[in-house]
Amino acid sequence: MKVFTLWIFISLGISGVFFPNILHAQDNIYSVSDSNKSFTKHIRISGLFYLAGQYKTQDDTKTFAFLVRRAYLTVEANISKNLSVRYTQDITIDDQGDDAGNIELRIKYLYLQYKIPNFWILTYSRLKFGIFQRPWLDFEEHINAYRVQGTMFMERSGLFNSAGFGLSYEGYFGGQLIGRYTQRVHPHNPGKYGSFSLGLFNGGGYHQFEANLSKNFEARITLRPFPVFIPGLQFSYLGIFGKGNIPENPDFILNAGIVTYESRYITVIAQYEKGNGNSYGTYVDSSYRALPHHGFSFYGEFKIPETKLAAFGRYDSFHLNEKDEKRNTRQIYGLSWRFFKQNKLVFSYQNEKLGNKSATNIYDLAIDISF
Repeated sequence: MKVFTLWIFISLGISGVFFPNILHAQDNIYSVSDSNKSFTKHIRISGLFYLAGQYKTQDDTKTFAFLVRRAYLTVEANISKNLSVRYTQDITIDDQGDDAGNIELRIKYLYLQYKIPNFWILTYSRLKFGIFQRPWLDFEEHINAYRVQGTMFMERSGLFNSAGFGLSYEGYFGGQLIGRYTQRVHPHNPGKYGSFSLGLFNGGGYHQFEANLSKNFEARITLRPFPVFIPGLQFSYLGIFGKGNIPENPDFILNAGIVTYESRYITVIAQYEKGNGNSYGTYVDSSYRALPHHGFSFYGEFKIPETKLAAFGRYDSFHLNEKDEKRNTRQIYGLSWRFFKQNKLVFSYQNEKLGNKSATNIYDLAIDISF
C-alpha cells in the first residue's frame, strides 16, 4: 500500500510541475487524449521485483523463508531535450531498534542526467549527479542475468555496493553497434568500441552516512576490440582509489580486470581483483591499516537452443590477508525458465564456505519480474 500511495504522489507531483494541463479536467475528449499523450511522452514508470523462497542449512541449523529481495519502482521524466531525472525506490527490512522486522522504503536512485554532445570518439556521453549506479556492478548485472539469485562477486565479497552519492561522466567509444547483436543478444551499453564510466563518490554507498572528508574515485574502462566479427567480446578494467568510510581513513584501493563474452546461447565472465581495504572501512587491522585482498570469479550461462531454458554456474574465491588468512569460496549452480520476454523463474543451489566456518547450503526458487 505504501508503494502504491508513493507512486500516486510521485506521478501527480511530476505531472503537476511539468505538465499542469494534465491535472485539469477537460470537456473535450480530444483534449484529454492529447494530454495523455503528452504525459506518456515525457514520463515513464517501470518496476522490477525479485521474489523468492529459500531453504538454508548450516550444521544442525535449518531455515526456510519467503523473501522479497528487490522491489524497484522507477519514475523517469524528460525535463528538456538533454536533461532528465530518475527516481527509484526500493525496500529494505529494518534490522535494528523497535522497528526491527518492518519493511521500509528507501531511495536507491535519485539523479539528474544531462546528455553531452559527441566529441571525438566519445559518444552518447552524459553527466549524472545525485544517487546513482557506481561504474561496475550495474554493467556486470546486465551481463550476468541472475542478480535475482544474489549479489555479484565483488559486492558479495564485501568490497563495495552498487550505488552511491556522487557525480559521474559516462558514455560510449565510437558510436553504437548496429545489427542483430543488440536486438538478439545484448542491448545494454552498446558502444561500438566499448564504454566508460568515471565517478567521484561518497565512501559508504547509498545506505551509510559519510564518515570522513574523503571521496572515492571510481573508473570503468571497457573495450570491444572486434565489434564486427566478435561483438560480444569485451575487456574491462575497474579501478577504485579512495578511503574506507570510517573516521580513521584507511586506504581503499582496488584494481580489477574482467573479460566478458556474450552470444545468442553462451555468456561467460572471468574476473580477477586485487587491492587493499574496502568501501566500508571494515577490512582493516587493529591499527586501522587496510588489509590486502585478492580474488577471482568465473560465471557461465548456456541457453538451450529452441527452448526458453538455460543453465548457469558460478565459482567465487576471495582471500582476505588477516593474521590467519581468510578464504571465502562460493559455488552456484542453477536452471532458469524465461517467460514473457526476459521475466524468468530461477532454481539455484549454492554452497558457500566463509573462512573456517562450516559450509552453508542454500536451495533457492526465485522469480524475476519486470515491467
